[in-house]
Amino acid sequence: MKAGKYSIKELFSNKNIESIIVPEIQRDYVWGKDQVEGLLFSIYEDFKNFEESNNQISVNLIDDKSFEKTILEYYKSIKFNTSIGFIYAYSDYEYPDKYFLIDGQQRLTTIYLLLCALASLDENFKTQFDKLYFKNSQSFIEYRVREASLQFLNHSISHSINNEVGDLSEQYWFYNFYENDKTIQSIVHNLKTIVQFLNDKIADIGLFKEYVLNHVQFWYFDTNISEQGEELYIYMNARGEKMQSNENLKAELLASIPNLKQKDDWGTKWEKWQDFFWLIRGEHENADNVFNEFIYCIAGLENHKRDLKIIKEVKDKYFESPNHLDLLRCFESEGLITIENYVKALELLKSKEIESYCTEKGIYYQWLLNYRRLIISFLNSDHTNWFTNTKDQNRNTERNRMVGVWSALNILTQYVGKKIDDNLIITLRIFYNRYHNFVRSVEKNIIESDVFSREGFGKILQTKLDVDDESINEELLKYNYLVSESKSKDFYEKISTIWELEDHPTNLNGRDVRNINSSHLIDYKSSLDLNKLKIIQYKFFELIPISDEGGEVWDNYPLLLNCLITYGSFWNAKVTNDYDNLDFDNERRIVRDIDSEEDKCFNKFFKDFINSDSLDDLFEKVIVEIPYDKETEDWVEAIQWYNYHLKEKMWLESNYYIASGGGDFWKDDKYFPNFYQFVNTKGNYNGGSPNVLSKKVKFKTN
Repeated sequence: MKAGKYSIKELFSNKNIESIIVPEIQRDYVWGKDQVEGLLFSIYEDFKNFEESNNQISVNLIDDKSFEKTILEYYKSIKFNTSIGFIYAYSDYEYPDKYFLIDGQQRLTTIYLLLCALASLDENFKTQFDKLYFKNSQSFIEYRVREASLQFLNHSISHSINNEVGDLSEQYWFYNFYENDKTIQSIVHNLKTIVQFLNDKIADIGLFKEYVLNHVQFWYFDTNISEQGEELYIYMNARGEKMQSNENLKAELLASIPNLKQKDDWGTKWEKWQDFFWLIRGEHENADNVFNEFIYCIAGLENHKRDLKIIKEVKDKYFESPNHLDLLRCFESEGLITIENYVKALELLKSKEIESYCTEKGIYYQWLLNYRRLIISFLNSDHTNWFTNTKDQNRNTERNRMVGVWSALNILTQYVGKKIDDNLIITLRIFYNRYHNFVRSVEKNIIESDVFSREGFGKILQTKLDVDDESINEELLKYNYLVSESKSKDFYEKISTIWELEDHPTNLNGRDVRNINSSHLIDYKSSLDLNKLKIIQYKFFELIPISDEGGEVWDNYPLLLNCLITYGSFWNAKVTNDYDNLDFDNERRIVRDIDSEEDKCFNKFFKDFINSDSLDDLFEKVIVEIPYDKETEDWVEAIQWYNYHLKEKMWLESNYYIASGGGDFWKDDKYFPNFYQFVNTKGNYNGGSPNVLSKKVKFKTN
């Protein structure tokens, strides 16, 4: 059978094809209701257009009505056909007239079940189906995946074309173990879906049957003939036909292997990969979505590493997926081996091997489980353009994901078949932090993942400042300390304590706060023993506890702010619509002293808090009355005065904002006339019940 475009009828009634064989290397027939109905509706929509065309198109050839009909049918076959994509197969001289399917099993099996259902509803077609498509009571599609699947398919077809398609599970030949067979269960459910669809949508079964046979078409590609295949790909690409990813890539890569044994071996591996991706498919019904996205992801990484310069721009908020030729370029050299290495890398991340190593060494590894979930979640969505321009400042989210995912996969490939060690764990942690700090320098991180894997994470001390990294000062301080401590007997406890502290939600997200995760709490230049690190960790979690669900508990926050105000100015002062708005609500900036570089309010507060029995204890010590100065123009003096007199009442009816002026509050403040009225708000005057602070204070002025 030559490569080219064929109708369903041309395939199933081809005298040179005795049967289509689904070989052992293929996975089960797993399509569910959504996929089957998707295919049926696609055919149905084209069929409706085909029906309507009978009243819209006319060809008049007075002298030759036969030719007139031929032209009309030819036009309609081009204009109103349904394409079901590519079908890949190969022939074997040991099995003449049998074709071994590489890709297309799900679509062809569904179409075959559709023909079976049509035969059960159309007496005229029943005989034709039995004679041409079910010769000697044998299915045209032969399953070698499992003998039971083929046996059941033969029973199901025989029963369905001679009876109404009922509950197949009630037949005497339906064995109990069929309940656990994926292929059999899919056949049972999908036959019901198809018959229901035909009953609901199709008024003229005979006309629809003719449309399916003659106008549902596919492109056939014989993988034994690679030159034909190449020409066909070019031909299809020129016409903009959409091609599938992992299955078509599989067919092309297998076709390049001349040795049949090796071809089967790689085919078997591919099916095992499908099984692996089925396990991490998330909410998807099958493995295709996550496997396809994985292929796009690693192809994008190879595109970057090989400098192929394949870029997919965003148009109208959408981006194109790489086409088949793009993928082939990315996997041009030893493509199957390359894909296998990346699959093994992901399997290593998913395996218990890393967890076991951490458990044995006593290393905190909850973050590794989170990193794993993060990467798998990206692979289960199609929102990442893995072929975006890695220098494009407008694609920062995708560049950040590349740093997080590509860096991890790149170093994990270099540990495939090797022993897990400290360097792998620590290097993965570096990229985990960088992802959460919204680092976007893709090239630098890919290079460093190679360097760290070869020469050790200590090479981070030789890293250079990157324009996309707001600050790497903390990395240098932290890893200089860790390198110096790497031989100490309590090294694993120290590193675990630091990582657990960094994983507090307030600390982990270092985006827009100078990539700081722990140096606002730990002075890496000082003498640090394990006990001091543990006290810092314990006290921070006491200050901002974590709920069972993993979020921060903010019960202490009002009291924390009251204490902090006594240390000086730490709030983010904004000007909103010409009035001053003091933001006390950004805890990530506050704990890092982003707006208190001179006073270092939180740093001073936290040192005192460590030496206090509790926050209440510190509150009693630091909340002291300050002299009242009516003429002051100092924001800190005014806020500290109100803080002493109001304490936690400062924050009633607010989201921790204090405005001066704005809205209906342009009067001079009662106690500090050099300022407009101080008002606690929810961030602005849209909603809520703003409170004038002076109205809550009982204080007699001279």
